Order: sequence, then C-alpha cells, then structure tokens
Amino acid sequence: QDKLADFNVGETGYFFLLDADTTIIAHPDEDMFLRNFKDDDVITHIVKSKSDVGIDYVLNDKPVHLSFCPVKGTNWTIVMSEDISEILLPVKYARTLVIIFMIAMVGIIAILFIFIIHKLVKRISAVNSMIDTLSTGEADLTVQLPIKHNDEIGALAGAMNRFLTKFRSIMSTVKDSENQLEEAGSILTNEISNTTSTVDQMAG
Repeated sequence: QDKLADFNVGETGYFFLLDADTTIIAHPDEDMFLRNFKDDDVITHIVKSKSDVGIDYVLNDKPVHLSFCPVKGTNWTIVMSEDISEILLPVKYARTLVIIFMIAMVGIIAILFIFIIHKLVKRISAVNSMIDTLSTGEADLTVQLPIKHNDEIGALAGAMNRFLTKFRSIMSTVKDSENQLEEAGSILTNEISNTTSTVDQMAG
C-alpha cells in the first residue's frame, strides 16, 4: 500500500491493485482500500481480462482512463488511473500551437499580399501617369519607364518606352522638316524680293 502510493503518473495519475474478487487491496487513497467493485461491470471486466489493455471509466465522479494488466504469479491486477483531461492536455496544447501557427501564417501571407499589391499598384500608377501626361501634350519624351520585372506590367512599360522612342524620332523628323520648310520659305521670299526689285528697275 505505502510503496504503491509512492508511484505517480503525471499530476493526477496513480496505481492501485485489484484482487480476483474485484476488491482494491492497494490504493493511494486510504478510503478506497478494501473497497469492493463486484457489482461494477467495468472493474469486473478488468479483473477477468487476461490482456494488457485500457478503458475509459468514471471513478469518483471523474472521467479517467484505466490501463491494466495481470500481475504474473498472482490473481491480482495492477491498474493505472489517469484523468482524461490530463491525457488530452498535450493534444490541447498542440492544437493551440497549431492555431497560433495558422494565425501567424495567415498574418504573414496577408502582409506579403498587401506588399505585392502595393508594388503592383505603384508600377501601374507610373504607367498610367505617363499616359495621362502624353494625353495633355506636355510629356517629357526623354523619360523612360524603369523595367525591373519581366512580367505583364514590365512588358507594358517596355511597349510604352518603345512608343516614346518612336514618337521622339517622329517629332525630331517633323522638327527637321519644319526647319527645312522655314529655310526654303526664306529663300523663296528673298528670290521674290529680288525679282520684284529687278522688275521695278526695268520698268523705270
């Protein structure tokens, strides 16, 4: 009795001995000593069982798990009792850790998603701003949109840059043609002026 009381299982678990008559012959709780369970089907089953098994049971109004096995060379059965709540404690702890981990992962994914969306919106805004500026006719045609990623937005920025390069070339050609027309107009004006002077002299 005293030796058996020295063995503990976790915080609430303990061992006790049953004889063949379903009487407790050793128990940490002295009030349980020599208590008979002959009318209890579960305890009767434990005593009659010849294998090492376990079973859930309500003992002293507490749900417990009873693990038991026969003691060789005797008609005794040693039983280990442990509160089910204590057995499930690691499961609850693991479940709490899993929930915390999932919440943390959701938070990290949300932050990454917001960051990526912010970067995409910023790049799209740069292209949109360039298009708006072109529509006003006040765009700086020497500006090139930065291409940092090889994706759809990068392809759009590349197409915009090629358009600006081509448009800048066209405007340069138009400017050269305008200068040539101005020069030709000046020469033609001088020729007309000289011709008019000559005609006036001949008429005089």
